[in-house]
Amino acid sequence: MIESPSFVYKILSDPPPVPLASSQPLITPLDVQSGFMHLSTATQVPKTLARFYGTAERVFIVQIPFAGTFREGCKWEESSTGELFAHLYGDVGKPDDQEWVVREVQRAVDLDWAQALLSATWLEF
Repeated sequence: MIESPSFVYKILSDPPPVPLASSQPLITPLDVQSGFMHLSTATQVPKTLARFYGTAERVFIVQIPFAGTFREGCKWEESSTGELFAHLYGDVGKPDDQEWVVREVQRAVDLDWAQALLSATWLEF
């Protein structure tokens, strides 16, 4: 088991609905196929972006407090790379008592995601 983070991050290709609502889980086609919501820690975000969004020039990253229903519904499971990732099971949307921050992140074509996120001080473990 890894140290419990303060936040987990959901990466999306398209902007999420505004405002974020508890009735709308942030799921992607990969989440539907897998049966759970894929989440990343701050240190995993650049690797997740490289693997699944390598050619994208823009993504939306949702910073989610790792507490309450999110913490309770998450299981830390080993990925194909051997690293533990948070997987959220169930139809959990944004709890009314939590603030989720959505950031649009862009990168120049000549930068990889790790380089594009070097100044992202908002990525917190």
